Amino acid sequence: MPKKKKRRKVVRKTASKARKAVRKGKGPGRKAVKPRSARGRPKLSPEKQVPGGIFLGIAEDYFSHVGAVALKLKAPLTVGERIRVKGHTTDLTQEVSSLQIDRLPVERAKKGDSVGILVSARARRGDAVYKV
Repeated sequence: MPKKKKRRKVVRKTASKARKAVRKGKGPGRKAVKPRSARGRPKLSPEKQVPGGIFLGIAEDYFSHVGAVALKLKAPLTVGERIRVKGHTTDLTQEVSSLQIDRLPVERAKKGDSVGILVSARARRGDAVYKV
């Protein structure tokens, strides 16, 4: 019986290194991509934008048993101001009657605070909240 010849594997180290470099943004013909944190805030779809409104943030959660929306504020907010919650299926305008930080009622909250706002209708995670 004749002896079988061993097949040599073709190793393409240079090609794989080039592919990895292109994926990392270092190869020829590819510009570097900024990290996600440096790109800024994500663009809101036109249906979630409110012209003339002050952007307060994106709803992080909605608690249906109490009817409250949770978000991290991008601008200051006080009780008595009007807000608008806008999303794909949500469009709600109301006055802020209850504002809470860590389950404690407050009269005003500053930029960067995580707050809970009582809303009169259902809101969803990802809805945009504006001060109008």
